[in-house]
Amino acid sequence: MSIGPFLFLQPLALLGLLALPVLWFLLRATPPEPKRFALPSLALLDDLKPEEETPARTPWWLLLLRMIALALAILGFARPTWAPNAQAPTDGGTLIVVDDGWSSAERWRDIVRTATAAVDETSQDGGSIHVMFTAPREVDRDPSEALDAESARQLLRNQRPAAWLPDREAALKALDATQLKPGRIIWATDGFDFDTAGSFARALAAKAATDVRITRPRTAFAITAADSSAEGARVSVVRADSLPGATADIIAETAEGASIASTRIAFEGNSTTADALFAIPAAALNRVARFRIAGSPSAGAVWLWDDTARRPHVGLADTRDEAQPLLSEHYYARKALQPYAQLTEKKLSDLLDSPIDAIVMGDRGNIDEATAKRLTDWMEKGGVLIRFAGPRLAAQEGPLSPVTLRPTSRALGSAMSWETPQRIAEFPSNSPFFGIPRPADVAVRQQVLAQPSAELDSLTWARLEDGTPLVTARRVGQGQIILFHVTADPDWSDLPFTGAFVEMLRRSVVSGGQRSRAPALGGEGTLAPSRVLDGFGVLTPPASTAMPIAAAEFANTRPGPTTPPGLYLGPGGERALNAGSLAPLAFNDWPLEVTVTEQAAIAERTGLGGSMIALAMSIVALDLLIALAFAGRLPNIFRRREAAGALAMFVMAAAMVASAPSAQAQTSDQLAREAAAHLRFAYVKTGDRRLDDTTAAGLWGLSYQLGLRTSVEPEEPHGVDLARDSLELYPMIYYSVPRDARPLSAAAAAKVNTYLRAGGAFVVDTRDATPGRDVSANLQQLLAGIDAPLLQPAPPDHVLTKSYYLIRSYPGRLNGRLWIESGAASRDSRRGDGVSGLFIGGSDWAGAWAIDKRTGKPLLTMEGGDRAREMTYRFGINLVMYILTGNYKEDQVHVPELLDRLGTSRDRGD
Repeated sequence: MSIGPFLFLQPLALLGLLALPVLWFLLRATPPEPKRFALPSLALLDDLKPEEETPARTPWWLLLLRMIALALAILGFARPTWAPNAQAPTDGGTLIVVDDGWSSAERWRDIVRTATAAVDETSQDGGSIHVMFTAPREVDRDPSEALDAESARQLLRNQRPAAWLPDREAALKALDATQLKPGRIIWATDGFDFDTAGSFARALAAKAATDVRITRPRTAFAITAADSSAEGARVSVVRADSLPGATADIIAETAEGASIASTRIAFEGNSTTADALFAIPAAALNRVARFRIAGSPSAGAVWLWDDTARRPHVGLADTRDEAQPLLSEHYYARKALQPYAQLTEKKLSDLLDSPIDAIVMGDRGNIDEATAKRLTDWMEKGGVLIRFAGPRLAAQEGPLSPVTLRPTSRALGSAMSWETPQRIAEFPSNSPFFGIPRPADVAVRQQVLAQPSAELDSLTWARLEDGTPLVTARRVGQGQIILFHVTADPDWSDLPFTGAFVEMLRRSVVSGGQRSRAPALGGEGTLAPSRVLDGFGVLTPPASTAMPIAAAEFANTRPGPTTPPGLYLGPGGERALNAGSLAPLAFNDWPLEVTVTEQAAIAERTGLGGSMIALAMSIVALDLLIALAFAGRLPNIFRRREAAGALAMFVMAAAMVASAPSAQAQTSDQLAREAAAHLRFAYVKTGDRRLDDTTAAGLWGLSYQLGLRTSVEPEEPHGVDLARDSLELYPMIYYSVPRDARPLSAAAAAKVNTYLRAGGAFVVDTRDATPGRDVSANLQQLLAGIDAPLLQPAPPDHVLTKSYYLIRSYPGRLNGRLWIESGAASRDSRRGDGVSGLFIGGSDWAGAWAIDKRTGKPLLTMEGGDRAREMTYRFGINLVMYILTGNYKEDQVHVPELLDRLGTSRDRGD
């Protein structure tokens, strides 16, 4: 029930207010206790009949004080809550609209809290509750279905953001089809436009009074493209225009999740776009499977890199089958490009009909006008033409050349020449070849020469030591034409024998305008989903609702419930469908018909019941003192030492209640003595009382399960201050990272480093629902003082999977990856036994383990029910066993093999 901005979660308790008038008359009719004096001299008056007197009444102000105390107690038991967004009940119920696309993933918990707060506001009014999500699903729920409060809360808890964008127009059509007429609408949104926010808000306002509650992401980034570049790779990133976040960290990952490289981009001024350039060696570039924005857990912040994007499609024009392949002019170009490109060998005219990014053409003379026109059109759209010189090119004038050539070639070091073979000069700083080590031992014996011109220097990418061009290039539209002034085989130079030739060709191929490779996704057949992204940007197995996509339609497919973003497998290999092609933009031009609240969250609701009951008890204590004073007993109390001591203890107890955290705190010495006497785990005190209580309950729940299932019987966990308390006595310290966490102090980091070197285990749980990504930049700053070695995702065959139970993953309330010290790092540093001492994840394990000590029931709900919680306990037990026993289980795995070897040795008589 709500009254103005107040919600009453136990409204039946308000019936006690009806008793206040009755109590008023009863207290008023009952006089205060008379004062009694013992006077022996008045014994003669005992038989006298006293005159009737009007008894004294309790003063009105004292009655009022008592009524106030009773009223406060009754209101307190009704559990009042300050909810400024609460409104009076309306006919037709309340419709709660929730944006659940990938753009909501980063603040998904807060959006769910906002929607849950809306449920709480209307739960006591007796009206119906309706919930509608804006991201389309395979089977959309009917928004006209009325839900009770608990069902609505459970629905919101179980919902996960989709890996595609919301479709508000489709959601509005579905709402219109139900003929639902709500009395009030609450829209929990991330505040992004997608060209529909304004019209959607006006349409909702036309149906009922609409309250828009915006929970904007802290860092709204998305990757919109990733292509090969001359240096390695180029990643395009966008941000919402009105949100903070001047920098973003981009990480290149392998398919296994290992980080290959990272770079930071900066957005200049009000710009919403920026490019991240990765200087990755070609061999490492082929291992890149995806790019990810650190700290942005959403499908839009992940860009999957398939073979088409990673390996440009290169055509070798007019190749022939030679009896001696080593003498073929395409042999060395083919060998150089095979590791880095998809090669196709066809006639030039056929290559122009194919989805080709670059064409390598050997020595060729004149090209007919029609083919030259097609080549020019192809280059203007982003294609790269790479030509090699030779006798035919030198003897005939051709239109497709970056520079004007002389009609004859120059021979160096021949019997008819006075000149000696030339060496290659250092590559100029403005050349795409800059940074490639100069092949000092390469001899150029013959070349075609360019006619001198004013622009020749700017068109030269490589030259010989005498200054004559070796490689020239000219931009043609979005593409370009590149000419090597020597042959593609070793006839004119030793260049094809070198590694520099490989790198020069690779950089030349990706130096164009990044031609769209979408046509390469066409063709016949279908592409079946192999692995798909969820809303948080994690690759998962495809659901049964994910359908194959026709190869011819793949380029035009938008992510949706039946075509989720992810990797699709077809006859041509693996192709990626990404979610972030449409960037989120913040929306601020809200229509006047709606009420807009920024950052609406459950934190705005404040419970007042406890404060009211405490105030009522204080008034009762004051009333007691006043009553004692009227009875004449108050002075006697202060004359007695015992009573004075009791009063002093009462005051001290009140002070202790007022400062409960400090009263319950234990000294460091007490903690150390208790930890030395019994095995205990510890958790880091963060200052967030609710978070600390949940973590303590989680470690207690894990300790309880250990006592039931194993011989390990830990006592109640301790809360520790990393900078002050002794840490060495705890085998495991659990750190639940709060949202507003600050970096560890130098003293705390030093003690953690000492603890880890001594063999301790430090578990860091970010609880951020961002599994499947590297450690975020925020966490790196938070733990900057800790001597953390190289980390890696816990492999599937790690000892943690078999230290007690046989498990396959490390689940918590959220499903994320567990990061541990890599085997080499943990073996070479600190402990020296190959056992990880640092465990980092975001799965909220303590929340899954947490139980109520009084009832034994779980404190927090989790998706998957009891079975999922059982798996979290199994992981927790495995973790403790791994921490306590180290490599014992791993060594035990090899016992059968060792025994077999011993038996073999005995048989041989060794």
